[in-house]
Amino acid sequence: MTKKAIVVVFVGMFLTAALSASAQLRGGESAIFFKSGDVIIDRIIDMSSTRLVVGTANSGEFPMRDLWMINYVNENWNFPNERDQMETNEHYIFLKSGDVMSGRIVDFSSAQKVWELATGEKIAPGSIRRIYFSNRVPAGLRNRDN
Repeated sequence: MTKKAIVVVFVGMFLTAALSASAQLRGGESAIFFKSGDVIIDRIIDMSSTRLVVGTANSGEFPMRDLWMINYVNENWNFPNERDQMETNEHYIFLKSGDVMSGRIVDFSSAQKVWELATGEKIAPGSIRRIYFSNRVPAGLRNRDN
């Protein structure tokens, strides 16, 4: 391999690593996608089951009805295999283990740091890949790259 080829390979590896790192989230953060197509990167700190709002560390509170998806893994939004599994209007939680849970989310406990379903099941964010509040892709995301 020539010096030029080696340099090109290293530059390519560096750019790939840099792009991958930018799509990854820092500890505790999630990519929060809204039905408007907007997205924020923030840490979820609370959910009020009485007011139905989700609170974030830096961006304030948002009505749950405005949320489309929360991605705990990276900043990507397009996961058609997951959306194809969503058969009802319930909330869907895709776990890192590969399991899928559905039901109505009623709380995010700031004390316990878990999402709670109406059934009483509790799920720690560290075990979650993504949470969907709707299976309809927001119009603002449909023409956007992953």
